[in-house]
Amino acid sequence: MAPAFRLLVLRGMQLEPCNPSFVDSRDAILLADRELNGGENQAMIWRAFASHGVGVNATSTTSSDPSGTNAAVVVEDFTAPAGVTQCETLGPLAQPVFLLTNTQANTVTVTINGGVPIVGAAQYVISRGQSATGPFTNIATIPATQTTYNDNNGGQGLSANQAFYYQVRASRTTDSSCTSAANTNSITVTVGIVITPAPIFAGVDQVSDPQQGNRLVVSWQPAASSNANADIVYDVYRTTEINPDTTQDRRLPRPQQTVWPRD
Repeated sequence: MAPAFRLLVLRGMQLEPCNPSFVDSRDAILLADRELNGGENQAMIWRAFASHGVGVNATSTTSSDPSGTNAAVVVEDFTAPAGVTQCETLGPLAQPVFLLTNTQANTVTVTINGGVPIVGAAQYVISRGQSATGPFTNIATIPATQTTYNDNNGGQGLSANQAFYYQVRASRTTDSSCTSAANTNSITVTVGIVITPAPIFAGVDQVSDPQQGNRLVVSWQPAASSNANADIVYDVYRTTEINPDTTQDRRLPRPQQTVWPRD
């Protein structure tokens, strides 16, 4: 197995649920390809699964029985999506030509094919990375009628004095089942300010009760920052209820610390 497909399988294992079915594993690997490669290998992956009975209409159950007595139930299907058949007949589109500019503060504008829609394309998949060799992350999927995209990192902005690498793919279908390969272009942001990225934090890892009647223990993995000099602090809040129907839950104040006088 080529290293690229090993990475897809490993990432798929991270994305799939516990006790995955064959269909879950298929969907997770397809999702990993869309996430890491903009869907470039969708047709190949679909054909591989469909040829082994895990096609579009296949169903399967999980097998969570440790004894192995109750095996997974699989209903085979050898059908691939229509876009895969189309891709095998017509082939994927050519790699799109695109231009990168930075005329707005902390924003990179991607202009595809000189502003002219590519014939045969249904949508474009745009990915960004911080190295020419990746990894690349899918940042946008836009219709083929739209040939420009402004990337401001979801409103957070792209830091000045930093190079960013882009890939653009053209897909014949809206489900990305027939997606082209991509060229890699880069640009260094010069218009805008230097932005310090926010720390990466996964949130609370565990809340445990020591059964002492007066406290709970809240724990988490340390936050990480690309800024070596970052001074990371944690704000801890407590609430008595979580109601998804409200925009913000009532927060209780932090308990006051009791200071005992010295003898």
